[in-house]
Amino acid sequence: MTEKSQRALRIGACVACVVAAVSCGPSAREVQLTQQAEELRKELSEQRQYNDDLKLRMRLLTARNKVLLDLVKGLTADPDKLPAGGGSETALLPAHTSLDSLDQDFEALVTTVQHSKADMDAVRAQRKALADQLTDAKRAIEEARAEEEKTQARADAYRAMLAKLSELIGHGELDARVVGNRMLLQLPESVLFQSNDARVTRSGKALLDRVAEVLKSVSTRQFQIAGHSDGLPIRYGEYRSNWHLSAARALNVALYLIERGVPKERLSAAAHADTEPIASEDTAAGRMKNRRIEIVLLPNLEELPDLSALGAALSAPK
Repeated sequence: MTEKSQRALRIGACVACVVAAVSCGPSAREVQLTQQAEELRKELSEQRQYNDDLKLRMRLLTARNKVLLDLVKGLTADPDKLPAGGGSETALLPAHTSLDSLDQDFEALVTTVQHSKADMDAVRAQRKALADQLTDAKRAIEEARAEEEKTQARADAYRAMLAKLSELIGHGELDARVVGNRMLLQLPESVLFQSNDARVTRSGKALLDRVAEVLKSVSTRQFQIAGHSDGLPIRYGEYRSNWHLSAARALNVALYLIERGVPKERLSAAAHADTEPIASEDTAAGRMKNRRIEIVLLPNLEELPDLSALGAALSAPK
């Protein structure tokens, strides 16, 4: 394997280490990136030294070449110095041979230097490519670290909220679930409302009072109050369908939370009727679980996918 091939393999190994570094923990990535940059600097230094050695050898050969040329000129100009019994060509034959050998060495050295320059140019190009990859990797590390910090902050906020609601969860007055990467609190109908009625009961208000205190402490989130019903049709009362009943219940809960100090700009209400059951509709116990109010923690805008390019495409003239 040539030195150039070995160098290419080393550069390839450096790039592979950079790619591997992006998938490791932040501290390990930075250590590996620093090591690879140091190895590349050392290799460039060795290559420069090799090039300087070649230039020195060229100067020495040039000097020897000049000495031989002077010798040839001297022998040619002064016939008296020629050996007796031999012609000038015979006398000059060793000088010509040495000169030819030097010319061959000189040409080989020039070729080597040219190859060395090409190798140096290749190393510089590879170094620039690796430096760009190092920059991209560092940027990816910083972005991953920032995203990890955001994720940790969200998890800490969720844990703090659950800690404040732990007593209510422990008593079965509400439940906490994670659905579709969203955290939500479930409040059963039996605590909040009477059958086929959307007015919040006294016991329901007592529960919502405690929930409101927790929601007010989570200042970085918006909440959606979602009403859910079972699948049985409504046969009496003022509400014509489960859609109307679930909407009225969600709206009344949202309005009561606003009365208890939760900022209205952080609340919204939605109706789902019987479209999202969490238990079987074949039993009374299952239908009772499906009749519920959910308080959904909505994601912040910066946590959503960037759809700016799609928005620009949709708004472009047809």
